Amino acid sequence: MAEEFHGVAAPLRPVPEGLHRRVTMRVYIASHQDRLARQLRHAAAIFALSVVLVAAVAVFAVSRTDMNDVDRYIPPGFLGHLDYYLASLRMAWSAYQGNHMLLMSALPATCAAILILAWWWDKRGEPSVRSGGRVHRD
Repeated sequence: MAEEFHGVAAPLRPVPEGLHRRVTMRVYIASHQDRLARQLRHAAAIFALSVVLVAAVAVFAVSRTDMNDVDRYIPPGFLGHLDYYLASLRMAWSAYQGNHMLLMSALPATCAAILILAWWWDKRGEPSVRSGGRVHRD
C-alpha cells in the first residue's frame, strides 16, 4: 500500500523491531517514577506531621509537669554543677509558663513552611512527564 505525502506516493516504512516494547517500557518507567515521587511526598508529609505531633505532646506534657516536685527525689548537690543549671532552668521555666501556645503555633507553621519550600524547590528544576520533559525555570 502506498500513502500520499504532499501529493507524492510514498511507500510505508516497516516498524522497527521492538518499538512497541520500548514505548510501553518508557511509559511504565515514567508512571512508576511519578508513583514513587507521590509516595515519597506522602511519606515525608506523614513523617513531618508525626514529628510535629510528638513535639506538641512533649511540650504539653512538660508544661503540665510540676517542675518543683522533681527536686524532691534528687538530693541537693548530687548532680554537681548541673544543679545550678536545673535551678536556673526552673526559674526561667516558671517565668515562661504562659507562652506555650506561641510555641505550639510557631512550630507547625515553621514545619509547614519548610515542607512547602522544599516541595517548591524540588519542582522548579525537575523535568516531569506532565510537562513533556521541559524544565520550567524562572
